[in-house]
Amino acid sequence: MIRGLYAAASGLITNFRQQEVIANNIANIATPGYKAEVTAEGAFSTVLVRSIGNAPVPLPMALQRVIGRLGTSSQIAVRTSYLEDGKLRPTDSTLDLALRGEGAFFAVQSPAGTIYTRNGQFARDRQGVLISGDGLPVLGVDGNTIAIRGQGVHIEEIEITASGEIFGGGRLLGQIRIVVIDVKSLERAGPGSFVIWDGSQPAVAGDDISIVQNALEESNIDVGRMAAMLFRVSQHFEANQRVFQTIDDNLAQAVREIGQVR
Repeated sequence: MIRGLYAAASGLITNFRQQEVIANNIANIATPGYKAEVTAEGAFSTVLVRSIGNAPVPLPMALQRVIGRLGTSSQIAVRTSYLEDGKLRPTDSTLDLALRGEGAFFAVQSPAGTIYTRNGQFARDRQGVLISGDGLPVLGVDGNTIAIRGQGVHIEEIEITASGEIFGGGRLLGQIRIVVIDVKSLERAGPGSFVIWDGSQPAVAGDDISIVQNALEESNIDVGRMAAMLFRVSQHFEANQRVFQTIDDNLAQAVREIGQVR
């Protein structure tokens, strides 16, 4: 019975964490370039159950009957991101950029190191440096920041090619770094940003990766799917609550009644 209590409790914890992931996805529906986070459950080790009946103990193996395996509890076995492209949303800003190509990212410089994002809602700071929506410098192919300034350079006339080359005032100002990273190497650093946790090096983007200017990539959240998942997880949570409460009530009754002298 105690094992059942632990199993129900672990189920509650698993459901709660799944609800957190789904809620975070829904909260970031409007975040440009946001990639949905998904989870999968896994079971802890199972226990082999055998029937011994009324046979004498120790019971010879030949008299034992295998009933099956008893699951002890569950956990979040996989927590990863879904990198499929989101839809394009046209904008009026020349520094709004959308990436096309699964697993491709912009590189920006943070105080803790390089982070990777699909949010191409860029701007220019007072020094003329290209920055992300969080105010972090966007990195070029040479690993340095990109300066968008100089005589004749006007924001509304900036042109950015599919490969990330930035032209302004009739000259090349720099080229945005675009990398491709395997989802297994990614760890979330914020709502729409990632870091590489395993020390691997990102690959240089190929011809199948491109930038679209005057557009932003919407999140790849499927609202209907998220709603269905939230409903299912809520049902599982309620079921585990009932199991937990039932076992707890039975244990309380056992404590009250078994020790009574009649």
